[in-house]
Amino acid sequence: IQRADQVRGRSDGDFADALEKLGDQIDRETTRISGGLVIVGGVVAFVNPIMGVSIAAHGLLPSIGAKASKTGAAYLSKKLRDRSKSRLEAKTRKEAAEEVRRLKPEIFTNPVLRTLGTIAVDPGVDCDPAMDPSSWVDAFDRFRYFEVTSEAVTELYRDRVQKLEAQGIQKRHVDWIKSFSEGS
Repeated sequence: IQRADQVRGRSDGDFADALEKLGDQIDRETTRISGGLVIVGGVVAFVNPIMGVSIAAHGLLPSIGAKASKTGAAYLSKKLRDRSKSRLEAKTRKEAAEEVRRLKPEIFTNPVLRTLGTIAVDPGVDCDPAMDPSSWVDAFDRFRYFEVTSEAVTELYRDRVQKLEAQGIQKRHVDWIKSFSEGS
C-alpha cells in the first residue's frame, strides 16, 4: 500500500489506478480472512458447536466494511478518471481554438467551379474550358484543392453527363466535364 505523499506527484489516472488496486487488495484480504474464519469455525465446532457455527457464519457473511471500502475506492477512482478525462478534453478544445485563431483566412476562387457556373448560366457561351489555363491543375494553390474539385465534379455529373448535350450544353463543355471522371 502506498502512502499519500508517495502518490501526491502522480496524475489523477495514476491515483485512480492505485485506488482500484487498494480496493482489490482489501477484497482479497477479506476473502482470505473469511476463508480462515470458516476453517477456524469448523475446528471450533468440534469443541463448541454453537461457537463454531457462529464463527463460520461470520466468515461466510461478507464484511460490510470491506465491501464499503472497495465500493468507495471504485467510486473515487471513477470520479478521478472522469475529472482527468474532462481536463484533457478541455485542454484539447483550448488548443484547437488557439490553432483556429492562428490560422489566417484564405480566399480562393476555384477556377473549375467558376467555369462550370459560366457554362450552367449560359450553355452557348463561346469558350473552351480545356484550353483555359485558369482551370488547369497549375492554377490551384494546392494540388489537393484540384483533387477535391475533380472528385466533386465527377460525383455531381456522374449520372448526368449523357443528358447535358440534350440540355444544350456544347460537346466541348461536356467533354471537359467528362475529363474529370477520366482523370480520377
